[in-house]
Amino acid sequence: MSLRARLLILVLAVVIPSVGVMQWQAWEVRRNAEKALQQELLRIAKGVAVHQAQIVSSTRSLFSALALLPEVWEHDPIVCQRILSSLKEANPIYANLVVVDPNGDAWCGAVPELANYADRDWFKAALETKSFVVGGYVFGRVTRQPLMVLAQAVLDEQNKVKAILSAGVDLAWLEEQLQGLSLPQGAAVFVIDPAGLVLAQSGWPGDLVGSPCPLTRMGHEVGEEPVLLTASGPDGESWVYVAVPFSQDLRGIAHVLVALPAKIAFAPARAAFLWATILVLAVILGAGILAWVWARQLIRVPVTRLTALAERLGRGEFWVRSGVAPSRTELGRLAQALDQTAQSLEELEEKRLSLEHSLAQFVQVSPVILYTLRPDDLRPIWISPNIREILGYTPEEAQEPGWWQSHVHPEDLEKAQVNRAELLAAGRTVAEYRFRTKEGKWIWLRHELRVVRDKEGKPLVIVGAWSDITERKESEEKIAEQLQIISALYASAQRLVAPADLQTLAQEVCRTCVEVFGLQLAWIGWAEEDGNVRVLGQYPVEHPYPRMIRVRWDDTAEGQGPTGRAIREGMPHVTADILGDPRYAEWREAARAYGFRSSAAFPLLRGERAFASLNLYSSQPGFFREEKLSLFQALANLAAGALEKARLLTVLERRLREIQALRHIDLAITGSLDPRLTLRILLEEVTQQLQVDAAAVFLLDPGGTVLRCAGARGFRNPEAIERMELGVATSIAGRAVTERKVVAVPDISRAELPPSPSRDLLFSEGFTTVYAAPMIAKGRVLGVLETFHREPRKENSDWFALLEALASQAAIAVDNARLFADLEGANLELRLAYDATIEAMARALEFRDLETEGHSQRVTELTLKLARRMGMTEEELVHVRRGALLHDIGKLAIPDSILLKPGKLTEEEWAIMKKHPEYAYTMLYPIRYLRPALDIPYSHHERWDGKGYPRGLKGEEIPLAARIFAVVDAWDAMRSDRPYRKALPVEEALAEIRKGAGTQFDPKVVDVFLALIREEMAGSE
Repeated sequence: MSLRARLLILVLAVVIPSVGVMQWQAWEVRRNAEKALQQELLRIAKGVAVHQAQIVSSTRSLFSALALLPEVWEHDPIVCQRILSSLKEANPIYANLVVVDPNGDAWCGAVPELANYADRDWFKAALETKSFVVGGYVFGRVTRQPLMVLAQAVLDEQNKVKAILSAGVDLAWLEEQLQGLSLPQGAAVFVIDPAGLVLAQSGWPGDLVGSPCPLTRMGHEVGEEPVLLTASGPDGESWVYVAVPFSQDLRGIAHVLVALPAKIAFAPARAAFLWATILVLAVILGAGILAWVWARQLIRVPVTRLTALAERLGRGEFWVRSGVAPSRTELGRLAQALDQTAQSLEELEEKRLSLEHSLAQFVQVSPVILYTLRPDDLRPIWISPNIREILGYTPEEAQEPGWWQSHVHPEDLEKAQVNRAELLAAGRTVAEYRFRTKEGKWIWLRHELRVVRDKEGKPLVIVGAWSDITERKESEEKIAEQLQIISALYASAQRLVAPADLQTLAQEVCRTCVEVFGLQLAWIGWAEEDGNVRVLGQYPVEHPYPRMIRVRWDDTAEGQGPTGRAIREGMPHVTADILGDPRYAEWREAARAYGFRSSAAFPLLRGERAFASLNLYSSQPGFFREEKLSLFQALANLAAGALEKARLLTVLERRLREIQALRHIDLAITGSLDPRLTLRILLEEVTQQLQVDAAAVFLLDPGGTVLRCAGARGFRNPEAIERMELGVATSIAGRAVTERKVVAVPDISRAELPPSPSRDLLFSEGFTTVYAAPMIAKGRVLGVLETFHREPRKENSDWFALLEALASQAAIAVDNARLFADLEGANLELRLAYDATIEAMARALEFRDLETEGHSQRVTELTLKLARRMGMTEEELVHVRRGALLHDIGKLAIPDSILLKPGKLTEEEWAIMKKHPEYAYTMLYPIRYLRPALDIPYSHHERWDGKGYPRGLKGEEIPLAARIFAVVDAWDAMRSDRPYRKALPVEEALAEIRKGAGTQFDPKVVDVFLALIREEMAGSE
């Protein structure tokens, strides 16, 4: 066994038993002291608790006696107070006695001052449990003293609470009892409530009644079994104490706490521990002296020599040796190993010097800073001198504590930090971050760390390298920025080619500019024909700047800004510094208020002419550099194409809507001859296509002095406008008539209009703007189409063109209606003339054949009645009437000798008579107007069975009108007198008609005819 091991065993054999004996003795003494102290403190605490329990018991007995006294419940405060006052004087432990009703109001008490106790916990508990309760310790509401409240619920015959007796037990007895206790030196006794407030005390300097307990943990560890606890006093002194509840009734309400300073309580234990410690130290000192004397010669001298050798090797003196003779002992083998190590280090030093010389020459020309770190704490060991040329710092400055952390960019510090454990585990780490040079310039560095290990894998050193990658990073950032911009432009282009309205496309372009290029505001201004620039779209949408400034594109003062010049000249205009550019004076203050420092305007071209401008604003002066202008102009060109496409699409859609509206009106004009319907459709299209609030059509009277309303739409009071009559000489519409062109009144309030109902109507309707277009057809003014607006409007030329087109359509509609009315009147007169002629021809036939006088009129009337029953239309009945009147027109071609022969006709004469239907056809067919009436004159002698003449038609081959007339003609012939016979009676004639059904007549017509005749006969009766 080695000397070192034997020495260690000797020392441990002496020290360990001594320490164990000391600890056991100290623990035993302290344990006995704690047990004795606990018993003494419990004795004191329980004595106080027992006395408190006696007070509770006596109070309960007192309440039972008071509950039996009727004087207490007669609600006589004077008698009750006298009783309670005498009890208080006889029992000084009570601070107050009170009788409380169920509402909490004290109506009697030993102390004159009374209060409400409804919010007290003891009152609520007594009211709920209807029994005796211990309410805990409080500070009295009347007495303003610490009290223990006891209460007893008094019940009536229905077991309801009629009153509550309450006693406030004064804690002065506690003070007296505590003062009389025999306490150990330095001990203190407290009575505390659950909140830790002192209710009574003894043995503590100063009055703490009503204040928090001075011991920090007091009252927080009180459990079922009292144990000895420790706590710190207000001055930091350690105390031991025991806390005991007063009694089982008062558990959780108040405790008796007896405390003693720890330094007094455990003084014997400390003395025993001190003596044990002295004994152990003496033993250790003796053992140390013995080990020192014994080992001096065997250990100290060789160790001193080896220590000196190690120190000199550490200083780099690799040529020194130990001088200790080799031996088989530990120190001999150690000396031999150190000598061999010195020899190896000497050889390595020579190699190191050679390598260092070579490395220094390499580092001087290298763009990479090399350095080494300690593996244990990553502190720098060496830094290459070229750090001065690259970063401006010396190697000494770079090795100062905290130098690297203070120069890394704050945003990159977290990712640049090296975790030593991760580095040693991975063997390599790489990071890129921004670094501040000595000149204050931020550059990008790339550092790489590698762990160099020995043969056993233990880390020897960490080698690092810094390289400047600023140029590469700037190139990457520029490429990334351009890629982001190109991607955003591509995405924007995809959205711009999608169908959308002008405002949506304009807002999309503005949003792209703001979000991609980091601008504060972008808006597109549309060049109006009057020189104004209208905001077509902007982003952010809610920004007020574009709508609060006035910009024009003509050569006025308001057109000298970048927006006006870009539109006027068709070239981009940049304001590098808004605050310093004199041409921006018109808008400088507004721009300054919103933080704009530079702006640019890019024209949106249609061919070679600008129709709008893309206006951009930045909070950075000089933001719009040359390399960005091409990107913005490309976006502007893209936006111009998209907006132009959308504009053309909008124009096309508007034209299509206008054409559809005009087509709709044309269809109404051609499809209906009712002017009211046509004008209603016209006014609907006017309000929709022209986007006006109201419209009306006024027609010129024949005298040419008054315009009367023929139709209106959109008025709040339509009855008033429909009754309106306008004088040509005094109204806006009259000006349109006399001037024969569109009259515009942008502001009615400034127009010189004479007082009139029409003027009052304009103001009552809330109109501000009126346009009146004359309705001209064939060179004549027929009326006026007026449009009304409740908001100021300024229309363009396209709008006026549509207004004039609609007014022309209205004129055509009115003119057509008038022409149709005239034509219809002429047709009516012609039809009346035709009918009169036909009736005259029928009367002429009757004049020739007096035997049939009145026959044509009778058969015509009855035929029309029967035809209506058979379902023929009114249009068909017109031709039936004419055919019935002219049914015998062919007889005009029959010679009088045959037509007027009184006797029977011969076969030759009868053959001629049968030709009169053919003569009728020959006479009437050339008259186009009477062709639809030929069915009766040509076919009324045909029979249902096909045996009639002239064509021998059968069944439904015979026209319906002829079948109807055949029945009526036969009926009238049978019911009329003839020279050769009298008229047949009705029933006989009906029987003949019924008999001819299916042979001579159509059975269906016969049935309807018989029903008709019977209805007329019944009506005449």
